[in-house]
Amino acid sequence: RSGFPPPPGSFVNYESPMWAVVQWRNLMALSTLILWLKLGRALDSILFMRRVLRVLGRAVLGMVPLAVVLGVVTWGFAVSHVLLFGGVLAEYGTVFSSFFTLYRSVIGWDAYAGMVNADPFWGPAMFTLWTLAGTFFVSSVFFAVLAEADLYIAVTKDAQQGLVDTFTTVWDSIKRAQRRRAELISLTSVVRHARQRLSLLPQKAMRTPAESLLGEALELSRMTAIERLSTAKERQMMEQAAEEIKQNKRVEALDLRVARVVASVNSLQATLKKVQEQKLAKQEDPSKAKGKRNIPPRRAAGGESVLASTLLA
Repeated sequence: RSGFPPPPGSFVNYESPMWAVVQWRNLMALSTLILWLKLGRALDSILFMRRVLRVLGRAVLGMVPLAVVLGVVTWGFAVSHVLLFGGVLAEYGTVFSSFFTLYRSVIGWDAYAGMVNADPFWGPAMFTLWTLAGTFFVSSVFFAVLAEADLYIAVTKDAQQGLVDTFTTVWDSIKRAQRRRAELISLTSVVRHARQRLSLLPQKAMRTPAESLLGEALELSRMTAIERLSTAKERQMMEQAAEEIKQNKRVEALDLRVARVVASVNSLQATLKKVQEQKLAKQEDPSKAKGKRNIPPRRAAGGESVLASTLLA
């Protein structure tokens, strides 16, 4: 009641206010931790730190299954340490204390001296096995998960960059096409307007030099188009004429062959007719046939040769 500080010889209980001070200190510690964790937002604005923070954030999800495996292995080692050193060392008296002791040994603190004093053989053996296993798991967690997350970030970034490049190229192509379309529309309107003005000014003398030049250009383009069309038609007609000439030549050749065959057939029929007439004449005139029998062999042979030559002809 007399204020602070109290007078000498008086007793004051400061337990309640100091408890509030301790809780305030704990709250300040928690708020300080949260404040320092929020510093990552400021570091995210830096380019090279942004990638590291994203890799770490990506690694958190990958560390969960590995942490579960590490916890199972650590629990197995904790049970074995309780069975070996639980009755001698207080650090391994229970499974939880053994688990926490092994966890502290991974991060740098160890009870190697007490383990050696408790058991000269199993102490060094279990310490070596656990340190090797813990080092392997910790290094695997950080290196494997960080490498995988880094690769994922790189692949995602490349894919995003490829999509951005593709969209940029497509957008540029669309812009160029729109510009060309606008230019064509403007040129078409200019030509249409010029044609209208030329139609309104039929006399050459009343046109301006620019209008005359434009009219000549339009006339030249029209004549060029007409010439191209006429040239194409002439070429087509020439090709058709050449094809007709080839067909006529083929028909003439076939007609000539047919005429030759008909002439050969006619000559053969005439020859056969002569042979038949000669046979009939021999049958009607037996006296001539007797006279022909007295012909010497040479003359008969000569007659046969003449007949053979006639048949061959």
